[in-house]
Amino acid sequence: MGCAAGQHSQDDGHSDVDMQQQDDKNHGKTGKEKIFLANPRGFGDAVYFDAKLMYSEGSYILTDVTTGGLAYQAGLRDGDQLIGIYAKNIEKYSLRYILQYLREEVEKILLLEFKRSHGGCTKYIWSRFELTFQEGVPAIIDVQIVETDNDVIPDSMLKDAIYWGGAPIPGCEIYVESKDQTLYLGIDKGKLQFMTYDKNKCTFYGYRYISSIPPSQGNIVAYSQENFDPSKPSDKNTPAATGKKDKPQLDLLDFPSSMVTQTKFPSNDRLWFQTLSTGSAPAFNLESATHKGWYLSRDPKDNSAYLTKKSTATDLQIKALPYTLK
Repeated sequence: MGCAAGQHSQDDGHSDVDMQQQDDKNHGKTGKEKIFLANPRGFGDAVYFDAKLMYSEGSYILTDVTTGGLAYQAGLRDGDQLIGIYAKNIEKYSLRYILQYLREEVEKILLLEFKRSHGGCTKYIWSRFELTFQEGVPAIIDVQIVETDNDVIPDSMLKDAIYWGGAPIPGCEIYVESKDQTLYLGIDKGKLQFMTYDKNKCTFYGYRYISSIPPSQGNIVAYSQENFDPSKPSDKNTPAATGKKDKPQLDLLDFPSSMVTQTKFPSNDRLWFQTLSTGSAPAFNLESATHKGWYLSRDPKDNSAYLTKKSTATDLQIKALPYTLK
């Protein structure tokens, strides 16, 4: 896919680029500006990318990346150097021109190339993603990220890597409505079950991950009672589907620091596809990411949590807890 930035310079010799570079010089190029992307619906206001772009010493640097925001979900981080859009080098263009191009002319599927340096080592980061709206809110889907040692676009994007999507929600309760009572998912004496409410046993933290897996399969999540502290060993407090593919079992595993510190990692038993339920009430299902077709559910016989096929899976509901100041 070509870059319109290059087409502009061809149409008019040097006028577009030269005039805008001169315009930037006149206004100063050391400031930083918010990045907006063209509205994928084709109308309405441009969408804030939750990041800013700054010109510094001949380079365009990403800054003020909001943790968990759109740019962050696309795999971009503070300090990344933008060098390409749709595989076309943009370093010769002005800051104002690049921002205008992103705001007005890009398609909803975007390919960005960044240079990332750390500890004297330089890598090239290729991020391909789609900007869309989900329930009226801008969202990044179909994310594909490739890291290379040279400035050559790879033949194919990574398909199986998982990337952490940002800080967890502050706390949540997962529950089911059962006849005349509400039962909450919790851990009691090392066992995962649905029970009457107990804050100390029933509070989970949701971790969201991104990958190139089709969004129709749901958001990739992990739910753990580990409250975002990778510096200490984790207890076995994270629901996971383990065992044989054709007969898995619901288990509790630890929450290793790699789940929030490693740049990318393969899928593991702690991950779930979270999809909206087809029922009438707002609800969702959790399908194992490693044991397809198996869902976390409530056993009606004893209220224990177990794995079952979709036809008998319990619709789950979730409530986010408010932030608490310590």
